[in-house]
Amino acid sequence: MNDFDAIVVGAGIVGAGAAFALARANARVALLDAGPAAGPIGSSPGGERGTSRASFAWINATAKTDREDYHRLNARGAEHYRALARELGEARLGLHPTGMIAWANPGDEGRRQALRGQVERLREWSYPVTPLDTDALRALEPHVALSPGAEGLLAYCDAWLDVPRAVDLLCGEVRRRGGTVIAGGRGRVTGLLRDEAGALRGVEAGGGRLTAPVVVTALGPDTENLLRAWLGPGELGNRAFLARRPGLLVDTPDTGPFRLVRHVLYTGDNAFHLRPGPSGGLRIGSEDADPESEAPDDAEARALALLARARALVPGLGGDAPLETLARECTVRIGVRPVPADDRTIIGPVASVRGLYVIVTHSGVTLGPYLGRLAAEEITSGKMPGRLAPFRFDRLA
Repeated sequence: MNDFDAIVVGAGIVGAGAAFALARANARVALLDAGPAAGPIGSSPGGERGTSRASFAWINATAKTDREDYHRLNARGAEHYRALARELGEARLGLHPTGMIAWANPGDEGRRQALRGQVERLREWSYPVTPLDTDALRALEPHVALSPGAEGLLAYCDAWLDVPRAVDLLCGEVRRRGGTVIAGGRGRVTGLLRDEAGALRGVEAGGGRLTAPVVVTALGPDTENLLRAWLGPGELGNRAFLARRPGLLVDTPDTGPFRLVRHVLYTGDNAFHLRPGPSGGLRIGSEDADPESEAPDDAEARALALLARARALVPGLGGDAPLETLARECTVRIGVRPVPADDRTIIGPVASVRGLYVIVTHSGVTLGPYLGRLAAEEITSGKMPGRLAPFRFDRLA
């Protein structure tokens, strides 16, 4: 059977979340992905490719304090993970509710004032957060080299996600609830099917034609390029609505008997960040280390510089091994992040193309399953959830 109520294209955390929510709402759903048929856990598409699997994967609303509506959307995304954990289990989901710690060193008065303001704003919006003095910081992170007089904050609700495990679980749940998951060459969408009035009626894929009145695209950074290739000139407007932003991450090997980092950590000006990894190592990144190119020639040099910063912060990292030896044991990833033109989520139908529903966001890990739930609600009921009003596609068209 190739007839469905909805087709979701893209099986990252956003697409898998949407397909899961549609299947749970008893919709006949097909989830398509061009990635390999088996992921590292063994059941989901995507393999090691894609933005979801090369993400720092910090679940939070802590960093979203510029606009209250976007903060609250992300706070609900974090809350939705807690609901999924109660339903499916933290271990199965790959959810690690560690909280996040940020701090400022003495002498950095601008950073200290910014953190105090952040605490005030988050408390004003009822997001659980508490200030920390040096003693509290050292108690929570005993292996981190903290300067006397450092002060910071702890965001209780923040977490990190083992994204491959979460995607695998959601894809498995889609299948268990009667949905269809197609990956690899058969899952590669090559075009959209349309009726005489121009409305979508399905997709053309490597496995043949699949029909549905709604096609949900969850294509991450490829969203704009693929949609413009599949649609006619001008159907999405003439303004670019999505940027591609590369991000470099370094995964270290297992740190052995030591839990060198226990929380998500953001340091300095919130550029340098690290957290535990599912294999016992650390995942490290920094906004000021991100390359401009999606295939940089200096990735190894950038990774070595990140490791040097990490070892200065966590002196036990790598033991007595030379930094170059540690670097050879690390994995370096370049993930390309989708960034809407106004840096805010895009979710909803495209008015100019009936049957097309777009989801794309920079906050993909935090929001993916929650946006999927809201999209499923809108698709099955025909009514827009009110909290989505500020995030519609047509504001950027």
